Amino acid sequence: LIEYHLEYPDMDPTSMMADMMPDKMEMRFKDNTYISEVSAGFGMFRMAFVSKTKKKNVSQMVKLLGDKYVAHFDEDLVDENIKKMPQLTITPTENHKEIAGYQCREAKVSFTDGSKEDFLVYYTEEIGLDKPNWFSQYSGINGVLLEYQIEMFSIWTRLSATNIVQQEIDDSKFEIPEDYKTISDKELELKLNEIMENFLE
Repeated sequence: LIEYHLEYPDMDPTSMMADMMPDKMEMRFKDNTYISEVSAGFGMFRMAFVSKTKKKNVSQMVKLLGDKYVAHFDEDLVDENIKKMPQLTITPTENHKEIAGYQCREAKVSFTDGSKEDFLVYYTEEIGLDKPNWFSQYSGINGVLLEYQIEMFSIWTRLSATNIVQQEIDDSKFEIPEDYKTISDKELELKLNEIMENFLE
């Protein structure tokens, strides 16, 4: 289990919207399958990603109150979505940093279109996950990211690992509950935008 603290560098931390945003993400993994989960509003809103590296597929689940949706992404659809994201240039440095008890390598991240300032990320090779970033803009990093930035809810989010705990994970944790309705990735994007607009009103 890896626990991350979430911050929003481009958002006023004193705003009401900032108070409503998730401030924690949990990532659980087993045999190169892992699930990352965020929640907000006392559990009313939940979003989770399940990645199965060997099968090269990802499932994204979104829940708000009684509405539950899931979209599935195969490798081709993952590649298609990555191409729509801002393209990154990742340059390893010689620096290292310890995060949550793990030695991490440093890399500088630059946007090829210059749309955002450069920032640093840190990743560790001490956790045994193979190609943990295959479905993201960080696919070139073969290590577990413990400090990095991604676009979440259309907002740039900084994630920093605060705690890493060894624990047994039941296989059922990675299964999609039967009460989630399967929809396309485009439908899920529309639903997520709609949910976030209503949630943050």
